[in-house]
Amino acid sequence: MLCTRADGTPEYDLISLDKEGLRLHVRQTRGINVPLSPPVVFSDAIVHIGKTHVTVPEIANPATGNRTKWTVKALRMETVTVPAGTFSPCIHFNLNIRDKGHGSQLANIDMWYAKGYGLVKRQGQLFGVFLLEELIRHNLPGPRMGSPTRGSSE
Repeated sequence: MLCTRADGTPEYDLISLDKEGLRLHVRQTRGINVPLSPPVVFSDAIVHIGKTHVTVPEIANPATGNRTKWTVKALRMETVTVPAGTFSPCIHFNLNIRDKGHGSQLANIDMWYAKGYGLVKRQGQLFGVFLLEELIRHNLPGPRMGSPTRGSSE
């Protein structure tokens, strides 16, 4: 997913989907690459609704120096409407990040992934700040499984 901050700074997530499943490898935010090793697992290659994956990457909480625990659960299949259109079906995941040392919650984020498109919406709190990211437009060809039922295909 590539997005742009209000100041024009690009941000992105490097995500893979292969036989190992859906995994987050790198977050690039505020001009800083944050590699996640091991990658954060969102799901197996075949998503099982209700299944939870826990990953403890080597990255530390900058405030405490403790490692972080990333818990991702596949909640359900949903239809999601964003500025780029209506996507169905989407897998709704919840990501919870906690400080492994004292257990404080660092993030609680809901994410929706559409087959053939990837992340179409993300919202929640990250270090106490509310975030909302939505797919505004895309230039992917259609029709595809999971393609939007309406919206832009610029």
